[in-house]
Amino acid sequence: MVKVSFDWRWHKTSRFFRSYIVKLTILAPAIGYLIILNQEFSSFFTLVFDSGAPEDSLNRVYYIFFGLTFIGVSAGIFEMFCPAEVKLNHTDKGFVESERPIITPARLRKYAADIGMVLSKEAGRDGAERSSTTGISFSSWRNRNEEEIIDVLTKHFYTLSESNRKTRIAMSLLYGLGWFFLLLPSTLTFIDVANITYVNQFSGQ
Repeated sequence: MVKVSFDWRWHKTSRFFRSYIVKLTILAPAIGYLIILNQEFSSFFTLVFDSGAPEDSLNRVYYIFFGLTFIGVSAGIFEMFCPAEVKLNHTDKGFVESERPIITPARLRKYAADIGMVLSKEAGRDGAERSSTTGISFSSWRNRNEEEIIDVLTKHFYTLSESNRKTRIAMSLLYGLGWFFLLLPSTLTFIDVANITYVNQFSGQ
């Protein structure tokens, strides 16, 4: 039996929300509402998806509106709830590369406390923060504790990426539902064309 699993973590779903086009769908509810109320726009889209039945064609316009709205809502959820560190870096390696050169013992201790890790005495020492008086530089401290620093940063990134589980699932479901509605008009149009082609082909025989 084949098991289908989905990775709902922020850094995995972020690839769907990086493009400016998806970000613009946040405005879809307002813009779509104005378009539907505008008779000229409504008539244009009804003509594009003309199926021979005005009500059916208008329903397909509504499908697009609902699709863009659901994607827009999911994009809004991503912007509001995705941790900034994940949103900016997308991967654990990117986060480590951006954070490691500027990490300090104080910040490292905070990250370790957030994920329940216990630092070694060397990595968590306060002396490195008083390099002007102790002679211990940040760079030498980072070099001596590089492996432990990378481990903490990586685990901290994944802890952030796995936060707000219910929110991530709701966002992903809305995104998928949005694409379902967006693809529905094209699917229905394809079925209509296929039926017409089939009828015309066999009616001539």
